Amino acid sequence: MERPKKALFPLLLPLLLLSSCKDPFPAVSGGVTEFRADSLPTDPYEGEIARTIEGHEFLFRGVLSDGEGGFLLLEREEMPYIRNKDIQFGLRFEDREGVIVREWDEEEGPGEEIAPMMEEEGERSYSIVSFGFEITFDPTFDKVFPPTSIGTLFHWC
Repeated sequence: MERPKKALFPLLLPLLLLSSCKDPFPAVSGGVTEFRADSLPTDPYEGEIARTIEGHEFLFRGVLSDGEGGFLLLEREEMPYIRNKDIQFGLRFEDREGVIVREWDEEEGPGEEIAPMMEEEGERSYSIVSFGFEITFDPTFDKVFPPTSIGTLFHWC
């Protein structure tokens, strides 16, 4: 019996693509992209800033460069945020009290909090995101947070 070769190719393509992804937890090369805050100001500014970093578009409000490449969230009159709508799968940053990742949609706004899939106490938080996330302070806390650096962001597939 002859095998239908053309019918098998579409089924194998997703497996080939998935096999090209690297282990998400090592911070080494291959499948991991680091996003640094070097293009952001170090002094407070008004409004929202758009930046393309490593080919991905981000929106920032109240987020500064900490001078070492890390993202510094600065709560003032409005909650700070880092938003992105094109990254899919893994996201990693330094785990800090009150900092959360939640779904974000341009038309619907902020959504549900995305629970970390793994946390290493005092280290980094790993989350799975899907085409729209926001990193911000947890609005359920009844306090003003001090300036908080979450380090650089990492994305993996």
